[in-house]
Amino acid sequence: TNRFNINDMIKIALKHEHISDEAYRDFVETLDNAETILYIADNCGEIFFDKLLLEELAARNKRITYVVRANPIINDVTLEDAKTAGIDKIAEVIAGDAGNDKSSPGILLKYASPTFLEKLNTYDMVISKGQGNYESLSDFKRKIFFLLVVKCPLVARDIGEEVGKLVLKVKK
Repeated sequence: TNRFNINDMIKIALKHEHISDEAYRDFVETLDNAETILYIADNCGEIFFDKLLLEELAARNKRITYVVRANPIINDVTLEDAKTAGIDKIAEVIAGDAGNDKSSPGILLKYASPTFLEKLNTYDMVISKGQGNYESLSDFKRKIFFLLVVKCPLVARDIGEEVGKLVLKVKK
């Protein structure tokens, strides 16, 4: 059986069972005050859930940049996927990596595009999805909201949660 069942994850997310009250309050407060949001995408299968959230953010007059991979890597969202889903009609869509052979699971800062780095340093809020992005960005020196399912013991230990949990982790 698949322990990362999407229906179960939706139920958990809606109940905030594994999202601390403090992290959730911080997320909402930062979101309310943000004019610019950098939204770092993860899996292609989540793109339509991302789109629903992006539509809500756009309705609040937020300026959003949706960050994807320049090239296919595992099942991560690409520029083509974002365009097919219509994300480019809601948000600016950019590649986080510098292209060619620079795509990886997670955006490695040494291969990041200059546009991504500029926005990472200047936008009011950064939302990063997925364990790969957590692994590559969690040491970056700014506040980032990581939304991920913990999939391995190393990340579980670093975050302080159990494998299989959906978490919102704030790194400052």
